[in-house]
Amino acid sequence: MHRILPKGVIVPLVTPINEYHQFDYLSLKKLGQHMQNKGSTLLLFSGIGEGPSIDMSGSLEIQRYISSIIQSTKESLPIYACIHESSAQKALEIAEIFFSLGISAVMVSMPSYYPLKKVHILRYYSYLADRVSGPLFLHNIPYITHASIPLDVVHQLSCHPNILGIQDAEGENSRLTTSLSLWKSRTDFAFISDVEHLQLDALALGADAIVAATANLFPKSYQDLYVNIRLNRKDEARLLWEKMQEISAIYQKDQTLDGALIGLKQMLSYLGLCKPSVFLPFIEACEEEKKRIYDEMRHMQLIPDTIERETRLKTA
Repeated sequence: MHRILPKGVIVPLVTPINEYHQFDYLSLKKLGQHMQNKGSTLLLFSGIGEGPSIDMSGSLEIQRYISSIIQSTKESLPIYACIHESSAQKALEIAEIFFSLGISAVMVSMPSYYPLKKVHILRYYSYLADRVSGPLFLHNIPYITHASIPLDVVHQLSCHPNILGIQDAEGENSRLTTSLSLWKSRTDFAFISDVEHLQLDALALGADAIVAATANLFPKSYQDLYVNIRLNRKDEARLLWEKMQEISAIYQKDQTLDGALIGLKQMLSYLGLCKPSVFLPFIEACEEEKKRIYDEMRHMQLIPDTIERETRLKTA
């Protein structure tokens, strides 16, 4: 298989829904157009995209959703999709559905029900990689699965012709530096950092890509960050990254993943990109939290004038 590794910024796209927990296709079109020509890769059904709360059983709605996002981006972006399954057979079925609909690659997290030994992790990913019809990435998200994929296991799996890389959300500096010492010179295996506070260091040290939830809001700023790093414009890159960290803090500070995704959707609603609705079991932000988010966005001049006027009329 010819390997095309991801480069730059991967956006874990929020999943827009309405108040009835149905896909919101008008908002999806807006988000797709918002991402066009920004140089990003889109990642569907991640944690921030509420993937574990979505039925992936091959329904017509999933097919329509994926077709709609591909159409709304005018096929200008690579699109990946996450798989969160304890059943290897079910994960394989979902992967084949995704590939048949035009998904470029799948990100597969570890099964999270049983505690797994190294041999079990190797067997699970090898089973999938031997059988899927497209490329897959290992997805290490220990704050969700409550277990980490050991680096020696990753290294063994990195030689499989169908495994394209790892998306790593484990937030230790030592793991980052060890990973990059192993793989940054590889042209057949990508390291993708999925840790907010390590984004700048990861790119500077040679990571192929970063996953940036705040790029849902400002995709071009993150692409500019990547370009500045690659051109060795360190000061410009740091200033831009610090600005993005200030924006990220509006919805991430002192929050767990559920609070962060709720806050991010609220911010996107203030930009007119989607509704703040979230999948069960979550609920929208309370009125006090909505006001805090709005006030901080307004203070940072993030809300366009037209949307600010509309919001004032609604709350008047």
